[in-house]
Amino acid sequence: MIPSTHSHPTTHAAKSLEEEVDQNEEQLQAISTTLFNLLNDVENLKGLDLTNALSALATAQADIIELKSKVNTLELTSFLILE
Repeated sequence: MIPSTHSHPTTHAAKSLEEEVDQNEEQLQAISTTLFNLLNDVENLKGLDLTNALSALATAQADIIELKSKVNTLELTSFLILE
């Protein structure tokens, strides 16, 4: 009888199944880590004070409008001086 150079089909199937289980475990670990990070992100978002943030944004917008007005006034004054 000539010895076979190929692995036994049952051994190959068991190894393939073992590799698949290992891959699934790796994917599950990656998913678990991602889920944990997302839950932390949600908790951080809950801690934000949106009312104060929106108020600060409104104040900043008003400041920008005021600065634009001052820049326009200075440009007009500069134009009139150069005339």
